[in-house]
Amino acid sequence: MKMLVCKKVAIIFVFVLVFLNSCGVGIVGSQTYSGLPSDMPVVYVDPQSISVSPGETFTVSVKIFNLTDTAYMAAETWETGEPLPPPGTRHTYYLGNLYGLDISFSWDPTVLEYVNHTVKIPVETYPDGVLHEDIMDIADEVDEDAGTYLLGKSSMAPAEAFNCRDMNATVFTMTFNVTKEGACCLHLDVDLSSKFEYGAHLEIPHWVLHGEFRSPGARTRIVSVNVGALVAGKLYHPIIIGEDATVRVLVRNDGEASDTYNLTLYKGTVPLETWENEALEPSESKTFNYTIKAEDLSIGLHTLTAEAMIMHEGELFTDEVSKELRVIDTPILSTSEPPSVVHVGDTVTIDASESYHNDQDGEIWNYTWSLIEPGGGTWVYKTYEGVSMTHTFAKNGTWQIILTVRDNWGVEYNPNRPATEPYRKEILLDVEVKPETPFTIENIAFVIIIVAVIILILVYLQRRAR
Repeated sequence: MKMLVCKKVAIIFVFVLVFLNSCGVGIVGSQTYSGLPSDMPVVYVDPQSISVSPGETFTVSVKIFNLTDTAYMAAETWETGEPLPPPGTRHTYYLGNLYGLDISFSWDPTVLEYVNHTVKIPVETYPDGVLHEDIMDIADEVDEDAGTYLLGKSSMAPAEAFNCRDMNATVFTMTFNVTKEGACCLHLDVDLSSKFEYGAHLEIPHWVLHGEFRSPGARTRIVSVNVGALVAGKLYHPIIIGEDATVRVLVRNDGEASDTYNLTLYKGTVPLETWENEALEPSESKTFNYTIKAEDLSIGLHTLTAEAMIMHEGELFTDEVSKELRVIDTPILSTSEPPSVVHVGDTVTIDASESYHNDQDGEIWNYTWSLIEPGGGTWVYKTYEGVSMTHTFAKNGTWQIILTVRDNWGVEYNPNRPATEPYRKEILLDVEVKPETPFTIENIAFVIIIVAVIILILVYLQRRAR
């Protein structure tokens, strides 16, 4: 009975951890090692719950707790839901002995502005950090516009393994400036690797606990404005090629009270649509869709702005988010004509240097030639890169030569997007077998021999006649 009670408590504990692992709930205050599980490593944001007003800055740390050299054997049994290696592995996994890490950290850049960060690697330089020198740098990249940070580091032999039994170690700290009222998840994706065995670094099982930011007095806000060409359920953005433009505005209530609002979508200064008397409950969100017809979009750059007038606890607030939309023209693909007659073994060059982009701001950056041999179906026999293609044809029949290009906006041919058809040109080339000719070297030699024999016979007959 006592064992049953303990097992139920453990199951509840695991459930609570999994629940906390989602962004909907954070652990309030600055979380220390005393409140973290002791049976497995944990990578977490500290503090897990942050409340800071717009205009202020704050710093968070990403920490690792309780790395040990405890071995997990493949034959052992674990409760469902625990972040352990998949069953059936033949390797031993450690709950520590850290040699490498790969972390992706993300936030909402419309609410939080990145200021700086400090990586606490190695411990010889940062005693509260992780990993031993020498260190291999894999990634240390901040994308402020996307709100992401990628960190990859690895110890190189003969560095020793890093552990922090019953203790915290700081991987990095990051400072943000709060630009507006709102809330967001401080999200972690983490890979930890142990010592190198069987030709690969072994993964270290671990928990991940995200962080949560919410400014005091948070309320309804416009989270994002996305725009693109909606084709077969997929939104290609933000470049439009003579297509209708679909606009999606996401609004969310980050506050703790119900809000009402009016939302207006503008193209430049011209209002396109207004949604009046909308309402959102706390933590509720809603997406508004609007389609701009192709005939109403001239080629060039357009600015779309979503503006919300929000009534929050008796006060009126304004929020707006803008998004640029570019409408472009397409390339004009022009290729040289291949020879009218091509035989097996002939070498042919086709040139596309006369191609150009019909958009005044457009350029063709990449040319790709794909060759499909006769009877090859869709299988590409050969691929060439560059403005021209030279190939020796070793098989008779009709060859498909397909030229595709990519422009300076990254647009290229997509069979699922009809508007990209001008980014592709197909050439059909008929290759014939060379006709047999009597004037081969062997035939000529044979004729010479016959003629020589005839001459010798005539000479002989003339001598006998004398």
